[in-house]
Amino acid sequence: MNTNESSDEDKALRKLLNEWRTEASLPPRFQDSVWQRIERAQTPASPSMLQVIAHWFATVIPRPAFAVSYMIVLLAGGGAFGWEHARKETTHIKDDLSERYVRVLDPYQTPRE
Repeated sequence: MNTNESSDEDKALRKLLNEWRTEASLPPRFQDSVWQRIERAQTPASPSMLQVIAHWFATVIPRPAFAVSYMIVLLAGGGAFGWEHARKETTHIKDDLSERYVRVLDPYQTPRE
């Protein structure tokens, strides 16, 4: 790349920029609205609940003691939920099988409802 060409282009660009003028006027209260936007950008927004929870997890979860206790609580809760679901399913199956057994022994027996 030739440096003379770039300096000639720079001079032409500078000359064009110096000659450029605009006729448009600014909208009313333009300066006030600019300062208001600057103030809004500088004041921190209040964090949302999701941001608060994400920050809490990011600061608390890396601690090993809390992470272990959190996992224990989750596993215990999952185990309790699974046990309750299995108990209900077992009761349902047991009732269904006992009803079928009664029907096999006495075909005229009406099912319980």
